[in-house]
Amino acid sequence: MQPPIAPIALFALLAVTACSARAPRGADLLPPSRTADAVAPGRDVDLPHPACTTDGIHFSVDDVDLTCGDSLRMCTAKATARVVNCTARPIHLKTIVVVEGDEPRLTVAFDSTPVQPGDAWSHGLLAYRPGSFQARLATVEGGADPAAAKLASFRVTNLRLDEAKAACVACNGAWGPLGRAGTLSCNCRTRDEGRECRDGDECEGICLVERTEVLQPGHPPICDASGCSARFGTGRLVGRCSEWRYLFGCHARIPSGASRRPPVTLPARAYSTCVD
Repeated sequence: MQPPIAPIALFALLAVTACSARAPRGADLLPPSRTADAVAPGRDVDLPHPACTTDGIHFSVDDVDLTCGDSLRMCTAKATARVVNCTARPIHLKTIVVVEGDEPRLTVAFDSTPVQPGDAWSHGLLAYRPGSFQARLATVEGGADPAAAKLASFRVTNLRLDEAKAACVACNGAWGPLGRAGTLSCNCRTRDEGRECRDGDECEGICLVERTEVLQPGHPPICDASGCSARFGTGRLVGRCSEWRYLFGCHARIPSGASRRPPVTLPARAYSTCVD
């Protein structure tokens, strides 16, 4: 029975087999690459490997930067692990264990995948979040006991997320999921918080209704010998600019363009608008 792959939230496997070797257990978690079959060092221009300058087993993992969607939630990158056999004997790959500090994040078990002398092997690790990691490669030469683990440190960065957070600090904002959809973003504080407004266009954020301004008072019916007359008062809603650029929930707002519309008949009604 094959040993199971430990469930993980940080990495998923993207198998790339080499030297006609069998794929690692768990490689079916993502489809295998059809364009990066590993070959002898220096022959694959799309996936170069270091040449053998010293005897031994060369093991490395690329640093990578995550690529994110519009929501900054689904961020991924493939960190390529490379093994070059610079010994005179075939080696068999046993496991790669990825750790963060002392916490194991991924264990990849192989079915004694062989790498011949002078040949190279590659394996992709799909990263989902930034951090500093160490990969530990266990190998066996022929029927001998397992060799000492080879170590390779690598970093996963998210420059786009770092830039977005820096911009949020610059606007004195609050970073996190916004609204019911939970979109990861920044809600900047406004520079005009509390300023009086009569139009939504006058605020960086929202013009929140506070009171009614009377422009022309009304009067009740007045009757004389010629008849009766009455007048309705007119006015405008007056508000103050919000503290935050985005507001969620239900609020009485003065819409954009309100100052360009005719005065309203009193009593003015402020309708609430709900934003999820």
